[in-house]
Amino acid sequence: MSRKYAMILALAVVAAWGFLSLRRRNVDVAPPAHSLRPAPNIDMAELDGRRLNLAQWRGKVILVNFWATWCAACRDEIPFLNRLSTKYRRRGLRVVGISLDDRPQDVSSFDRKFHMNYPVVLGTAEIAEKFGGVLGLPMSFLIGRDGRVKAKFPGELEPETFTPRLRWLLR
Repeated sequence: MSRKYAMILALAVVAAWGFLSLRRRNVDVAPPAHSLRPAPNIDMAELDGRRLNLAQWRGKVILVNFWATWCAACRDEIPFLNRLSTKYRRRGLRVVGISLDDRPQDVSSFDRKFHMNYPVVLGTAEIAEKFGGVLGLPMSFLIGRDGRVKAKFPGELEPETFTPRLRWLLR
């Protein structure tokens, strides 16, 4: 093999390794404390008609999960979100699912089928924009007890990267 081809192969291996390691780490590194933005103070309707405002959970750690019924990764993530909600509730975690579906009846039947044990609200493009935009689903935001967005998680939550961050905020 010539030296030129060996160099190209080595560069391709390094590039692939870098891509795969970035892909496995789906967590955005939290920005410095002085640049963390406050979570939007939004008022949303739960499926049963009750109002939910994120400000009512000030002092809690909040996981906001944008999802849709047609999203396979979102469906795969729901059992993990149910476990988180149950396991860490006493330590101050609140989970809310914001559905970006168009038809409320689809969300209601989905909620019953998957036994979601956390509030589910109907979202809008405006609500997604207040979080800085949601370009893909699922997309989650972790809000600290101080009401500031601490991390953004594009794609399905990976327990090995998400859980340590969550525990750190709950301590």
